[in-house]
Amino acid sequence: MLILPMSPTRLTAAHCSICSSAAACRSLFQPAELAGAIARTRGDSALAEEMAKAILVLPGVQWIALDDALARRSAELAARYRLRGADAVYSAVALTHGCDLVSLDHEHLTRLATVVPTLTPTDALTRLRAAGAQ
Repeated sequence: MLILPMSPTRLTAAHCSICSSAAACRSLFQPAELAGAIARTRGDSALAEEMAKAILVLPGVQWIALDDALARRSAELAARYRLRGADAVYSAVALTHGCDLVSLDHEHLTRLATVVPTLTPTDALTRLRAAGAQ
């Protein structure tokens, strides 16, 4: 899942975000999500831990803490739009940073389309290419 900016200079992602400063903004929730996904799909706990540690030290990344305000906004979104917890956090990050949410998640694309601009990865890539060509 990726969150794109409303302008080409702002890119934020639930799993990956790039803000106007061109620094990536990621929720501190992401390493746990990544580790769990890798461990479940690959059956490799060591690889999962290694990947989770690796993303924490990526250059140019600004980690966004799940503070009280973001947690409250996430809870409101989860309740109002019947989202899973992590999906609500990603959506709250997008709303808080004024970005588009890029996702293949059906719940994001249908339930949040009127709340936060939501794009598929294909649409996001098309937008990024168009912005790069200008």
